[in-house]
Amino acid sequence: MAIGLISDAGGKENHELVVKICEKYGPDPGKHEYLTDNTFGDAGSMINNFIISEGRYGASASLELLLNCNAISDVIENPMLKSINYKVESEIKALLERLEVESEKYSGKIYFFKMPTDKKRYSSTLATIASLNQYKGKVIVVLTEINRNLERVNIRANSLQIDVPKALDEIFRGIKGTGGGHKVAAGASINPRDETKFKQEFLKQMKDQLDITD
Repeated sequence: MAIGLISDAGGKENHELVVKICEKYGPDPGKHEYLTDNTFGDAGSMINNFIISEGRYGASASLELLLNCNAISDVIENPMLKSINYKVESEIKALLERLEVESEKYSGKIYFFKMPTDKKRYSSTLATIASLNQYKGKVIVVLTEINRNLERVNIRANSLQIDVPKALDEIFRGIKGTGGGHKVAAGASINPRDETKFKQEFLKQMKDQLDITD
């Protein structure tokens, strides 16, 4: 739970909680609407990046660190976390560059990016970071093939008035798959064989919701 709280601190639903924590323990909450430009946000990013890099070991080691730390500086200044954080941030920067070049783009609003399979741990974070920053106001769809029977889909649409789970419900009336989440941050699982059909149907749903006519 501790890892989940610190990693999802930027969610608007957690805004009041994060501000109270900052008031109690000292960090400036910053000015970013998702409260990411402060030491609490930095710690959350470092924990998340540790888990991306190290998987289940990263999650268990992060929990142990959080349970035994005395101040947020114990996270921010941890040499191992700092080293891994630098590596992961470099990987994400490179993936963002690939997203811009390699994405299938529609109407200047909808981006489909096929994640390299060896970077599958980055898919959710990449979609989130892209949507919060240079692709704010766009629909970002990151597709990651896990194996020959499973493809993971991460969807982010920060600052748009759309309902992604509703779109997924409509899509899965016609193809096999599962999905859900928040209105502008959701995920799905499909069979890789259905990728083209999924993209076609998702594009249709988004054009309807965004009132795109071209």
